[in-house]
Amino acid sequence: MKRDPLGLHHPVFRPLWRRVAIFGLCLGWSLLELYWNSPFWFILFFALAIYLAYEFFLKFDPENYQENSSDGLNK
Repeated sequence: MKRDPLGLHHPVFRPLWRRVAIFGLCLGWSLLELYWNSPFWFILFFALAIYLAYEFFLKFDPENYQENSSDGLNK
């Protein structure tokens, strides 16, 4: 099993609308920080939005978002 330190492959992110909402929130927040002239926070949230776009849309595999009861956590 591959490691997922941020928990981005949790089954809660399987529906498309949730992935779009989280991505849009991060992108929108980065643009707000750009408007407020905060370059550090803009870069941080924009980089997060790019990473989420890669994970949620380009690399998306529905099998990665299944409940996995073999890890001992789901009893």
